[in-house]
Amino acid sequence: METLESLVERAQSGDQNAYGEIVRRFQDMAYGYAYAILGDFQLAEDAAQEAFVEAYHCLPNLREPRAFPSWFKRVVFKHCDRLTRGKRVETVSIETAQIVADADPGPEKIAEQREEQEWALQAVHDLPAREREATTLYYIDGYSQDEIADFLEVPTTTVKSRLHTSRKRLRERMIEMIQETLKSNALPEGFTQETLERAVARAQELNKAREFDQAEELLRDVLAKAPDHAGALKELNRTLMWGQYHDKVFDERYNELVTNARAILAAGSDDEYVYHQLAETLMYIPRMPEAVEHIEAWIAKKGPNLERLGMLAWAKGCVAEYDAAESLWQELLAMAQDAAPEVILDYASMACKTLVDCFAPAGEMDRAARVAQAGWELCRDLGDIPQKDWRGDPDWMHIFCQAGLDLGDVAQKLLAKWSVRESAEAQGTALCIRAWVEDLAHFLPDWLRWARARAAAGELEALESFRLFILRSFRATGRFDELCECGQATWNLLKDLPGKEAEKARYRWDQLRFDVWGYIDIGDLDTAEQLILRAVEESDLELEPMLIDIAAIRGEPSPPDLVRRANEDGVRAIDSYEMEGWYLIAREAAAAGEAEKAFDALRRALSRWSNGPFWYMNLWENDAYWGDLLDHPERKHLFEEKRQRIGPIYGELHYFPGW
Repeated sequence: METLESLVERAQSGDQNAYGEIVRRFQDMAYGYAYAILGDFQLAEDAAQEAFVEAYHCLPNLREPRAFPSWFKRVVFKHCDRLTRGKRVETVSIETAQIVADADPGPEKIAEQREEQEWALQAVHDLPAREREATTLYYIDGYSQDEIADFLEVPTTTVKSRLHTSRKRLRERMIEMIQETLKSNALPEGFTQETLERAVARAQELNKAREFDQAEELLRDVLAKAPDHAGALKELNRTLMWGQYHDKVFDERYNELVTNARAILAAGSDDEYVYHQLAETLMYIPRMPEAVEHIEAWIAKKGPNLERLGMLAWAKGCVAEYDAAESLWQELLAMAQDAAPEVILDYASMACKTLVDCFAPAGEMDRAARVAQAGWELCRDLGDIPQKDWRGDPDWMHIFCQAGLDLGDVAQKLLAKWSVRESAEAQGTALCIRAWVEDLAHFLPDWLRWARARAAAGELEALESFRLFILRSFRATGRFDELCECGQATWNLLKDLPGKEAEKARYRWDQLRFDVWGYIDIGDLDTAEQLILRAVEESDLELEPMLIDIAAIRGEPSPPDLVRRANEDGVRAIDSYEMEGWYLIAREAAAAGEAEKAFDALRRALSRWSNGPFWYMNLWENDAYWGDLLDHPERKHLFEEKRQRIGPIYGELHYFPGW
């Protein structure tokens, strides 16, 4: 039999089987020791599980492998102490004591066995603590006196003495019952697997507490021992996804989400949640050609429904398979005839929105118009688009605007529905619809009246729920000055409100009063630059890095202050996403003739996420400041590589994984 020292060394190196053998050898030792302290089998099992989770995580820190038994005993004691602190532990837990019964015992036999068990357990409990520990460990699974001595950190002679004394205290018949009772309450077969489950559960708690680094470390430990553990892979994806939001980092970690999800499915999982999240992740990165393959395989395995067909239609459109995308839309319309209204409103409207946003920017205006009209005819009399994830009935205005269709009839139909409703949500929705068809002079007074009432009622989240609808209406219709004016007026009524919620609301409306993207799109760089400089002075928005993008369009040097900051403090001193920071490094290196540094930094900048995915690429690709390196094959390859991975998407990204 392999020595314990060897097992510990292998386990410290990440050998899953070695740690499993350690658990097998010590699980009853931990359980028995915990029971001797707690006097409750269920609590003892909980303490043992928690101890193995901690040992699993901390084992690499154990300097002397041969000291594992005594080290582990202290870990078990710590978790027993945690369970006993602040609560009374029952002397005997009848409910957790499994009855050692005949094949078909009668009521009298059961009562007799229960009485004997209670008697035996109470007798153990009444022993002095040190004798109780030795007795429990000796009888629960036949551990030798030497093994017990190593665990308890005492000489073997001491264990022998404690057992001898305890036997004198207990009659022979009672010793037999104690041995029988303790063995009958042995740990379940799945204890080792349960140790991993406890580790994953601990990681879930850490994620909820936003302790993402600790959760990631624990989950990677689990996966080092059990690489195909589906629960750990799912929780790691949740950790990576929300950890990068929390840290404001959007980078290649998205690709690990894909790898982990594929590992779960490759191991034979049929989890619908994983199929769904993998599809959304691929469409979010985006890696559209792979998204098409995955969703096709998902449909082949699970069958089509409105959501899957809508996802596949949009993904096909994003790789320029426009005929296939429209054909899938027709299949979706046919399937919708037998679907519930709420399902149609949720998934058919989403498919309509995404397809129009794919076709119209690609110049496929006839297709966009057909999809928009068919979607409206399907949904208009069924009810409201669910107001979730920044979606709602005002989406129809955006859909028709993008498709180049008249907004009058749609606006009239929607306003007739929403204007007669009295709730604050209904009135806000009506205002968001009006924003598409009214000039600012008519719209703004009513909007501010509604917004002021929401602020006075402490309903600042209501403002946020409609902010993006307002943004889209003015931006999509090219009214950039009016958008900034509306944002400024709304910000003004919030500026003196106290509290963190008001502070968050002001920050969000800062994004409208300093909305520079439209001006950049139409080439009005002077106005965009003025807005950015104002934003730097008046807000906490991270808009200053966009001066780098303006410099790229003009082919001019980067702002000297930003160059200095990047050189002295690193790219995160420029922008928290590190995208424009890396691009600054790239273009300045190119201007200095440092090709290798320029291409490495450009690769890093292009790896960052943005929505739309090509917006920044299009600004950077013809940056004349690159000089002789502008047409270098490596530079061209980096841009082309991203295009091939993404697919020829012209619109925005619409699916966002939750994990």
